[in-house]
Amino acid sequence: MREFPAMRSFRFLARPFLLAALAVLLSSVGRAFTLDFQLAQNADLEQGAAPGGNDLGTTTTSRTGIPTPDGATIDFTVVSTPGNLNSADVGIGVMGGTSDRMGTGESVTFTFSRKVVLNGYTMNMFNGTDNSTWQTTTSGAAQTSTTSIVTGLNAVIEPGETLKFSTTAGDGIRLGTLVLTVPVLLDFQLAKNADLESGTAPGPTDLGDTTRSRNGIPAGDGSFISYTAVSMGGNLNSADNGIGVTGANGGARMGPGESVAFSFNRPVTVHGYTLNEFGGSDDSTWQSPTSGGVRIATTAVVKGLSLPLATGETFTISSTAGDGFRIGTLTLTVPSLPVTPDDRYQVLHDSTANSLDVLRNDGSGVALVSITQPSHGTASISGNNVLYTPTAGYIGQDTFTSTTDATSGGNTWTVTVDVRAYPNFVMVLADDQGWTGTSVPMDRNRADTKSDYYKTINMEAFAAQGMRFPRGYSAHPNCSPSRYALLTGKTLARLKMTDIVGRSNAKLTGKYKLITPGKATDAIQATMITTPELLKSIVGVGYSAAHFGKWHLAGGGPVSHGFDADANDGGTGNGEGDTGTEPINSDAKRSYSITDRALAYLDTRVGTGAPFYLQVSHYAVHEAIQCTQASYDAFAGVTPGVRHSNRYYAAMTRDLDVNVGRVLSRLDELGIRNSTYIIYQADNGAPQNMSDNAPLRGYKPELWEGGIRVPTFVCGPGVKADSQCELPVSGIDWLPTIWEWATDSLAGLPAQVDGGSVVPAIRGASLETPVATPVHRDGAMIVHSPHYIGPLAWPNDWQDTPKDMRPRSAIIAGGYKLVANYEKGSLELYDLANEAGEITNLSESQRAVRWQLWVRLRDYLKQVNAQMPTLDPSYPGTSQGDFVLPAATGPLGDADSDGLDDAWEFRELLTYTLNGNGDEDQDGVSNAAELAQGTDPLIPNALAITSLSQPSTNQLKLVWSATPGASFIVESSTNFIDWEPVQSVTAGDGHSAEYTATVGPGHEFFRVRRP
Repeated sequence: MREFPAMRSFRFLARPFLLAALAVLLSSVGRAFTLDFQLAQNADLEQGAAPGGNDLGTTTTSRTGIPTPDGATIDFTVVSTPGNLNSADVGIGVMGGTSDRMGTGESVTFTFSRKVVLNGYTMNMFNGTDNSTWQTTTSGAAQTSTTSIVTGLNAVIEPGETLKFSTTAGDGIRLGTLVLTVPVLLDFQLAKNADLESGTAPGPTDLGDTTRSRNGIPAGDGSFISYTAVSMGGNLNSADNGIGVTGANGGARMGPGESVAFSFNRPVTVHGYTLNEFGGSDDSTWQSPTSGGVRIATTAVVKGLSLPLATGETFTISSTAGDGFRIGTLTLTVPSLPVTPDDRYQVLHDSTANSLDVLRNDGSGVALVSITQPSHGTASISGNNVLYTPTAGYIGQDTFTSTTDATSGGNTWTVTVDVRAYPNFVMVLADDQGWTGTSVPMDRNRADTKSDYYKTINMEAFAAQGMRFPRGYSAHPNCSPSRYALLTGKTLARLKMTDIVGRSNAKLTGKYKLITPGKATDAIQATMITTPELLKSIVGVGYSAAHFGKWHLAGGGPVSHGFDADANDGGTGNGEGDTGTEPINSDAKRSYSITDRALAYLDTRVGTGAPFYLQVSHYAVHEAIQCTQASYDAFAGVTPGVRHSNRYYAAMTRDLDVNVGRVLSRLDELGIRNSTYIIYQADNGAPQNMSDNAPLRGYKPELWEGGIRVPTFVCGPGVKADSQCELPVSGIDWLPTIWEWATDSLAGLPAQVDGGSVVPAIRGASLETPVATPVHRDGAMIVHSPHYIGPLAWPNDWQDTPKDMRPRSAIIAGGYKLVANYEKGSLELYDLANEAGEITNLSESQRAVRWQLWVRLRDYLKQVNAQMPTLDPSYPGTSQGDFVLPAATGPLGDADSDGLDDAWEFRELLTYTLNGNGDEDQDGVSNAAELAQGTDPLIPNALAITSLSQPSTNQLKLVWSATPGASFIVESSTNFIDWEPVQSVTAGDGHSAEYTATVGPGHEFFRVRRP
């Protein structure tokens, strides 16, 4: 909640601190943070021939680490001239001729580690005629007072400047109190001994990093700001309370050619800075991308700047000459957000119990004691949150008030709730992240479904707040295809982009057992409607859409496919994801800058009143490996795992996780979590040379589970926290799911969408219904990849390679997966519900399941005219252990000389291993005849009852030809005209089905038909 709504610059904290500590009293002066430098009694500071028992033995005393309202600290130093500091009677004094006081010509001088403002002081005077004089470097002239209390001053003391008190006449005075305020600035002076050097002899508190970040600094308008400081040419160091870069002389300072750059998570304006210089000839250079040019200053104080920095821009200070310097302070103000997030929330219509954290921006020690009831809903207190439920059917603004306890001010605040008709969507897409690539158990019933080394605390929180999908699948084991399918809801067999942009575009011959087709599509097509285009088609709603990060779909980039022109990174590919060649990088895989742009977009969307679709497509954790120093250091002392042990890769994963957390936090800060659905998924599994996908089989770009089963989470309104949905879901399901969330309907979906809405399944899993609600798809969960990606050419084609995708297709249905291996001509069936590792091939023991999935896969690929491989007549054959591929013996079109057209075999049978004389469906028609007649070789041509017997009186046993696992309906009639169903029958593993019927009134004649 916003205590000072009028404040816009980054100056004050919403509520003053209260701290009791030796020698420091903090109180409120207006809205200021007050430092009272009165020393405690008997804290004797004198230094003489006979020092006291509490003597500190110095004429200089310092205090460090005093907290300030912006989360930083301040230090001060007191130096007496020419006598000694003493506090025998509770005051700061200097030894005079006869007592502990300042005599004529004696003084005490204060210096501070950051900017302060003198507001007043008191003096203990020993003679009414005594005068006190104070002087600051800033004010220049000495000011004399003859009263014991001086108030109303406004002397600004910059870091490194001094504030001096002296006596000008009489018997002497003691300084009683000194009242100062500390402006809440973004002061980038680091705490003393917070050593950031990264050298051969690091200090005991060394962070081992040249990057320094601070997060969650209150910005004065109810929001927060974070910053990162990166040194170039040296190391950040704060040994003398400043930010410096190690120069050639070894000091913690910036020398010629060295610099430090600051970047911020939201817009700021630079107003000035101070420097601790080590030579009068030293020059400082500052540069901002906003200003465009380079400016040089030869003074330690640079004022009067007005440099607005947009999010993601940097402000750089460097040394151009001389011995070097350290940055003392950096003064900035923070423009207000378009809409102040504090006390404003969004919820969806007809939602229930939306948790509103109304105290999230109000500091510690604040308690919620009461609320009023809103006009268009109900509200109740739950801890420090409010649970809000809008009135059924209501859409619009609603308000109520909340009151905090008296100890925190006893204030009452207005809470505004925007009850929305349409939700927001955030899609976070990771790159090449395996199923076990996080510290979240993807199946909470199995301990081996998370990493044994990587740590992703934000994804753990995400999973705890929402729903995980143990059987979450990307639509393809390669990035471009899976991204295309995700945006359109269609399989790649239909879209015909079955490899990444720019690869597998030409037919491949003369290298392998198979001739593989060149993929028909090398870019996303304008005719394919994407999720943002679909959302923008809702009349009168005004969805906006942004895409930041990896695109890798060509086709003119995001702006040509529904994303806003001013909210996308263009047609990027893998190359844009690397920042330099070093593994340690301040913007590793651009995760931070991508997220910066995403956060800035979110900030701009809150006040528009229109919903949005935001896709954050990360380059991490794709090769090459990059990570920040901070993430690398986070694994210092962490024992590597058995499956996962690469520290750099673990750090890269952590950087991704940090930025996922930043997006989630911003949704909370803006008050829009309750109106936003967040989906997290990877585009495919991890490649073999990057991470282990065990217990799954295979890697990217293979269509085994390791290549396509990926981390998948959903969080949002109505999604139960810490829940799990056991049903298989695919990247093709997100478009219809988002559409149903947006419109409460599936009407209006584009034609030929293969995916199905997961909304009913999520609802059922959230309600913990005993029977899982299936996902109804118009198509099927089909993965089709007719190319060779990675294998060596003959004669080494038998060798396994890190990328070993061979032409295959797969169908996933229920708990089963059928894989058609085109190279070997085999069909493999796996029971994923009981064995996710795809070890036991059940194709012979469960022929009914195999046959039904075989026909479904075949029929779908025929329906969409999927590109298929064929046999290469030039293939010489390979036999290495269990890798045996026979040589071609015939011409193109019948390279295996079996009397069947090869293209027909792959299209109708998905295998070349059957011959013309065979009768696969056992309907009495050979495969060659089926080819000649144009009939189906897998389904019997007629449902003829082949056997009829009478087991007992009034019973008839019917037997007919069938494919294994096929379904039939037995019907009866009395007149051959009117038929009624009697029984549904499912065939077993054989090629026949049977039913024993009871003959009687109304049941005289029987027939069998397909459903």
